[in-house]
Amino acid sequence: MFTGTEIRLKDFYGKVLSRDERYDDVFFFAVATTSIYCRPSCPAKRPLEKNCRFFLTAEAAEENGFRACKRCKPDQPKNADIATLLYKLQSQDVLKLNDAQSWATILGISERHLRRRVKNKVGKTPLQLSRLQKLTLARRLLLSTNLPIISIAFQVDFTSVRQFNSAFKQEFGMSPRMMRQQEKRS
Repeated sequence: MFTGTEIRLKDFYGKVLSRDERYDDVFFFAVATTSIYCRPSCPAKRPLEKNCRFFLTAEAAEENGFRACKRCKPDQPKNADIATLLYKLQSQDVLKLNDAQSWATILGISERHLRRRVKNKVGKTPLQLSRLQKLTLARRLLLSTNLPIISIAFQVDFTSVRQFNSAFKQEFGMSPRMMRQQEKRS
């Protein structure tokens, strides 16, 4: 299907018009009038068919004198892989914060963009992931230690026992006390 570095216009122009994300990093399109190349899903205005050039790689587009779009950043990995973002957050102990704006600032993206990317990839927002991480740690402490529930709640950064109990029950289907009692019976 692909032959050489430049691809036939008629085969891929429709995919560019539809902004189909499935073709991101499969091919790139460049606009001769602006000397910019993009991913097929780029939100920028669609160029005229006669002005488009298609390439298999970003490098091929650059070799032909085109520069990367500043909106879709085709010279960088798609979505900078969400696992990489989450790893960065965890390695910098940022997931312990309850402030998505701080996370976004550290990563150099907007809070809305971070939230959308994480939600699309993982199914939960960054704050929901942070809360899940706290609750998982709390569950481990609850089942492996004899610490009082109030101590566990504050140790995993909840500001009140009521908030902790509510979140714990919502996530695990039972209160911390019930879980500890159930574990002791087993």
